[in-house]
Amino acid sequence: MTTHVARSGLAVLESVGERRTPDGSSRVEEQLRRVVDLALEGVWTLDASFVTEFANTRMAAMLGYTPEEMVGVPAIDFSDPAERARSELQLAERRRGVRASSEIKLRRKDGTWVPVKMESTALFDAAGNFDGAVAMVTDLTERNRADRALKEAEAQLRHAQKMEAVGRLAGGIAHDFNNLLSAVLAYGEVALEELGPDHPVAPDIGEMRKAAERAAVLTQQLLSFSRRQPLEPRSLDPNALVTGVGKLVRRLLGEDIELTITEGEIDGCVRADRGSLEQVLMNLAVNARDAMPTGGRLAIRTERVTLDEAFARTHVGVVPGSHVALTVSDTGIGMDAETRARAFEPFFTTKPAGRGTGLGLSTVFSIVQQSGGTIWIESAPGAGTTFTIYLPLVDVAAPSLTSRPDGATPRGTETILLVEDDERVLLVAAEVLRRSGYDVLEAHSAGQAVLLCESHPRPIDLLLTDVVMPQLSGPALAQRVAALRPAMTVLFMSGYADDSTLRHGAIGSGVAYLAKPFTRDSLTTKVREVLDAR
Repeated sequence: MTTHVARSGLAVLESVGERRTPDGSSRVEEQLRRVVDLALEGVWTLDASFVTEFANTRMAAMLGYTPEEMVGVPAIDFSDPAERARSELQLAERRRGVRASSEIKLRRKDGTWVPVKMESTALFDAAGNFDGAVAMVTDLTERNRADRALKEAEAQLRHAQKMEAVGRLAGGIAHDFNNLLSAVLAYGEVALEELGPDHPVAPDIGEMRKAAERAAVLTQQLLSFSRRQPLEPRSLDPNALVTGVGKLVRRLLGEDIELTITEGEIDGCVRADRGSLEQVLMNLAVNARDAMPTGGRLAIRTERVTLDEAFARTHVGVVPGSHVALTVSDTGIGMDAETRARAFEPFFTTKPAGRGTGLGLSTVFSIVQQSGGTIWIESAPGAGTTFTIYLPLVDVAAPSLTSRPDGATPRGTETILLVEDDERVLLVAAEVLRRSGYDVLEAHSAGQAVLLCESHPRPIDLLLTDVVMPQLSGPALAQRVAALRPAMTVLFMSGYADDSTLRHGAIGSGVAYLAKPFTRDSLTTKVREVLDAR
């Protein structure tokens, strides 16, 4: 079969003469046919009536046919009926010799559609009459898929940037608020101890402390959401974690909600903050409960999965490799596309006024990202919701999850250098420690603390310092005085850890840390724990 492509190419070649094959065809013509047939792009030629005259192997495979099956089929039969008028207009333009490039859909043999880019040129005979057209056709399926993946990644990046911007504001507010709450909580405990439980105002102070504790929970949510809640990552067995949280979740769910927990074969653990991951699971369980007002099923499942490069390209922050997939699924009312898109936004909630702060899922999102993982939502109205958390798997044995025994308020006689730039926190912490038997040296700044280390005549057993301070941070102070007091141990305290603190290793594995707002018991317990561990 002689094609338009062959005719146009051979016109010049035959003029110089060339050897013929035994069947009379030109050797060059045969080579040209092979080149066209092996082309990586689709080559499609039509006669003057726009009926398929030739399709190379790539063109036929693109539409699910063999080249022979396409011959004799009108081009219009491969077009979308909804765009038939536009297709006929484009074909008419080819008759006038208009060279065109367009992106269209072509119908495959199985009825599905393939997006293509078609660049076509009209062909004319020796008399100048229209003699058909030849088109180069490119399959756009992979390009379109890559474009969608890029748009999804850009959307995730914009969301992460928005979370970061709002988080900086929320984190700064929560940090200052934690200093105030530390004073309220600690002074409240001191007042109750002085007055005794039978004093007429004791119940009022108790209510004041409860309100402060509720406010402290809210600030922790703000800090977690803003990724400024200092975490204590350690190796955790995800199955043990899920089983432990399951006992608490059962108390939250009504009798009309069935809870199932499925533990997969993990053979490894994750590195994360235990309390924060428990908070994540509890938040998701509470959301699931609220989404099933008439009852339903809640399923929590762990599974070992391997995330590949393709998954990482469409999920910002994901590193390919072995992960633990922690899935929380419910049979509730589900979410529409708009709600799903905004689910992790801070202060966004679908709950009635007074029933939600809108920080639950944004806190979940931030904790998961801070733990090196990612979270994904699958949901539809009336079809329930599934949250899947992917956390990197590490090959380190997880310690047993044991709780700290309760006991009386710890006491001691050691000397503590207390460094805090907030006057209220400095006074209340010093008061609490002195009441517990300690000798306390107070410093309002890092510079004053250095002078005390240089001038104090007796040993200093513990440096208790705020992390974020003007001029010189807590970690920098600890390094400065290490040579002066080599036997002195260090305990950091802060309402949040900023990026510079994290970079300098102040908050990390093996570093003693006390979170604000602290109570009398949390302060004295942590101080005693650090001193005893020397």
